[in-house]
Parts: sequence; C-alpha cells; structure tokens
Amino acid sequence: MRLVRYPRAVGKITLVFLVFLMCGCSGLFDPTENDLEENLSKWQASGIEDYSFRFQRLCFCISVEALNVEVVDGEIVSATVAATGETPHPAVVDQVLTIDGIFAAIQDAIDRDAFSLSVTYHETLGYPTIVDIDYNEQAIDEEMSYRASEVAESN
Repeated sequence: MRLVRYPRAVGKITLVFLVFLMCGCSGLFDPTENDLEENLSKWQASGIEDYSFRFQRLCFCISVEALNVEVVDGEIVSATVAATGETPHPAVVDQVLTIDGIFAAIQDAIDRDAFSLSVTYHETLGYPTIVDIDYNEQAIDEEMSYRASEVAESN
C-alpha cells in the first residue's frame, strides 16, 4: 500500500478555510441570509400582490389569535379571527404583518444578530411559514414567533 502525501500548502489552505467558515466572517456563508434571499426571490417572482392568508403572532406581548388576513397592494384591508369570524381589537390588528412584513422581521433579526433564528419557508411560493426569533439568550420575554399559512391570491 502506498501512502499519499499532500503538499503542506493544501493542509494550510484547508485549515484557513475551516477557520474562516467557523468564524462566520462577514456572513458570506450564512445559510439564514442565503435562505432569506432565495425565498424572497421566489415570493417576488410569484407576482402575488393581493392575497389572503392565515397569520398568527406569538410572544410575551399581545399575542394574536390565528387571523384570516386580506392584503391588497401590500396593505392589510381586513382581518378576522379565524375561529369566530369576528373582527379583532384594533390593537391586535396593529400587530399583524403582511408576508413582506414577515420577511422584514427576518431581515431585522439577521441584522440585529439575534441569538437564535429559525425559519421554515413554503416550498413553492417561498413565503415564511414558521418564524421563531430569540433576540437575546439571557432574556426570557423577548422571543417572537410568526406563523403564516394558506396564502391564496385574491382576484
């Protein structure tokens, strides 16, 4: 059996590359940022501007029950409680995000270097379906979660 030796330069290059990856230098290999860009592109390419969807926000604040939301030209035009069809309190409606707003919340978590960020995207349309953000490992009341589902283009 013959032993194959690699030049020292290959070993050093490999070591430098691994250190670069581990330090997360400048976010070049940050899968969260890449996933965001890829899925935002999918969402934008869908051309959907007027749509309805189910939205829920969970946090240590005014948590929002699951709502059926209607968006026209990027603005929320109606929101009703999914379980009852009732109109929620205006303070609750103020906490509702559009799909673009959820993408912005993800970008904000990335920009603020959140301690933990977990996002699941719709496979075809690219919109975020589950977003869990923990901004600070030490705090217990600043976590934020968003849920979006049942996106349907309005006619």
